[in-house]
Amino acid sequence: MEYTEKVFNMASSVYRRITEDIESQIKRGLFSAGEKFLSRHKICVEYGISEMTAYKVQQELLSRNIVQKIPGKGFVIQSLRIKDNEEKAPCSLSGICFCVAENAIGKNVSFDHGRRVYAGAMNQAAELNISMRLEVLKYSSRDPITVPPSYGEGEGIIVYGGIAYKACTMALFCNPDMNMVSVTRALLDKPVVMPDFFDGIMEILNYLESINCRRILYAAGLRKENEHISENEGIYFFGKEAGRRGLEHMIDVSGDYSVLMDSVLKFNPDAVMFSHDAPALRFRRLLESRNLNKMPVITGFDDIPEDEPGIESLTTYHIDCEGMGAAAVNTLVENSNLDRIPLNKRIKGRLIIRGKSL
Repeated sequence: MEYTEKVFNMASSVYRRITEDIESQIKRGLFSAGEKFLSRHKICVEYGISEMTAYKVQQELLSRNIVQKIPGKGFVIQSLRIKDNEEKAPCSLSGICFCVAENAIGKNVSFDHGRRVYAGAMNQAAELNISMRLEVLKYSSRDPITVPPSYGEGEGIIVYGGIAYKACTMALFCNPDMNMVSVTRALLDKPVVMPDFFDGIMEILNYLESINCRRILYAAGLRKENEHISENEGIYFFGKEAGRRGLEHMIDVSGDYSVLMDSVLKFNPDAVMFSHDAPALRFRRLLESRNLNKMPVITGFDDIPEDEPGIESLTTYHIDCEGMGAAAVNTLVENSNLDRIPLNKRIKGRLIIRGKSL
């Protein structure tokens, strides 16, 4: 069977141009480290090339340490961060400032989510021999924007927590070239690391279907931070995936618990899904107070500590916070080496079924 070669540049070999295109996609975050890569046949179809050229692409990717071949699994994407045995000189970062809101992480880095993100970032920075410091920004009712974070020459910034985003937004107006990566929230066209909510919704719906839940209500808008990017993502992905599976579904975006209760009574769902644990737990308690414990399961996304009373009643998609912190460091390194091209990372997690099986 013949394939028509796709001409990229007559002055360069086709397979090398394709390899460069694939490498660029990986650096832009379109593929994740550890993800299974395209088969030789799919490379042929994607680029309209022959099997021999696709074979050369695979070998070139191997030689550049972009992929590795694992017996029984095929080709897998490698992390493109700087390896320990490579020169560190190309990385212009001399250090990293982890800029965080006081109410999101605390002076002692004690809040669960923030602690884990920080720990992941700190470990990855240490592995890359990059110094790292913590700057906690205090919230003030008199000065809600607070002061922009201080940073040194050659220092990158990782932003985590509400007031930190506001402060760093102001800092960017003063210095738009600041090398910065935000965690979970987009910030003025800067790189962002966020949880993969589509992956989470897939896992939760798999579980709900396994316990014969066919009517599902998705409750959104119940957090104060309604501008949080994941809220809209959750609504979109839930509707898309529930429709694909042929599930009866309803989306409540009222942001009001009493309205949500009315929706539950009218729709009579098998399960109610929430974008995060906190509103899910609050609604669970509301049901208990009204003796309406007829919901087989209420699901959310992990955002409160494991020792919170009642948390065992939730089935939750656990976000890999350590992975988000490490990815933020890697993105800073890649961004500094790529002339600040935005790289967006998606971090997967795992489904946690707490307490008794429902």
